[in-house]
Amino acid sequence: GLFSSMINAYIYNSRRKQENINIFEITKITRDLNKYNYVLGALFDETNFDDKITGNKIRNDFVYVKSLICNTLNRLGFSDIDFSYDLSEDFMHPFNKVKLMHKGNLIGYIFQVHPFYLRKEKLNKEIVYVELDLTYIQSNINNKKTFEDFTSKPYVEKDLTMTIDEGRRVNLSLTNLVKDIEEVHSIKFIDIYQDDILRKDGKKSVSLRVKFDNSKNMSSEDIEKTLLLIGKKLYN
Repeated sequence: GLFSSMINAYIYNSRRKQENINIFEITKITRDLNKYNYVLGALFDETNFDDKITGNKIRNDFVYVKSLICNTLNRLGFSDIDFSYDLSEDFMHPFNKVKLMHKGNLIGYIFQVHPFYLRKEKLNKEIVYVELDLTYIQSNINNKKTFEDFTSKPYVEKDLTMTIDEGRRVNLSLTNLVKDIEEVHSIKFIDIYQDDILRKDGKKSVSLRVKFDNSKNMSSEDIEKTLLLIGKKLYN
């Protein structure tokens, strides 16, 4: 299958001393006779990177990848994703694995590769694999348009996701969070996420959507600086 070819490509490159290996592939997979779907496969190793807001190291692990994929699907209109855990392949981690279901249809899955499999192949990094049915996703994207009062001022929306202490009551601080930042038109919650790993560390992942008043033609750098400021206020 797609995973087998991608993990073999990872092993090949790893044995040639390559670092930070992330592999993506789109291929056709036959579902029924004379019918195929385009499928995305993505394989990530545990590459740490710096969180610009907190200065902490973020692990590109199962928790982070799952949150990233689910937030992306939510933006595409898939707000009713169900999780199923009946995966039993030997190369899958016993706990860090999930099927993504939409209205009873399997649209993808995410799993961490089993440590035993990695040791057998002499690999020393955690590996996370994602597979998504692009044909199904494209056919079911929510393209419904909503209408708002016309304004001559253009707006720009950006999402901000960060990990904070479990006990922090973010909903009480949102109203005061941006009151002194004139470029921000509004801010709202998208998602609060917590799995067993985050719960063990006393943390939760919070995603916010920030709408900027772009009448001053803010640059990407200005928007990024404002997001960092909001993140620091939320974290402190």
